[in-house]
Amino acid sequence: MKSPASSIQSPVTAMFALAFFLAYLLAPLFAICVAGVVVGAIVSTVADGRGAADFGRRMAVLVAVSAAAAVVISIFLPRRDVNGPVGATCPDLSSSAGHILAVVAVTSAVAAAGVVAAAVVELARRRQTAGTLGRFVVAAVVPYVAIGAWVIPAFCDYS
Repeated sequence: MKSPASSIQSPVTAMFALAFFLAYLLAPLFAICVAGVVVGAIVSTVADGRGAADFGRRMAVLVAVSAAAAVVISIFLPRRDVNGPVGATCPDLSSSAGHILAVVAVTSAVAAAGVVAAAVVELARRRQTAGTLGRFVVAAVVPYVAIGAWVIPAFCDYS
């Protein structure tokens, strides 16, 4: 027979699990947006909207290229032996390629913050277009590809 406390704990535990999952899921987006808004607000006092739009376009391309590079590096990571079934291997994130993968994933997130900063400058100078929104969407979504390419190999575990 279930105790009354366990039936109360279960929904609460599920609620906390969902909250932590959402926090981990949304933390990169939150960090990118906060950094971009702060930098954009500071820079908007001296920058012009047209230059910000050009910068935002270049940073959006860098976000996409670095995410694609992270996926390619992740696919070709060297393998290392692990304790598990005979012949079991996992991607080696401690190799040089693993460190380069980390740099490329962080580069994607930093470039995304640059896109957000450029969008803030465009909004402050009233030079926003539909492209501004498109670049913001790229900055919000695409870094998750690079971060996923960096994090997913770490889940390899045969223990």
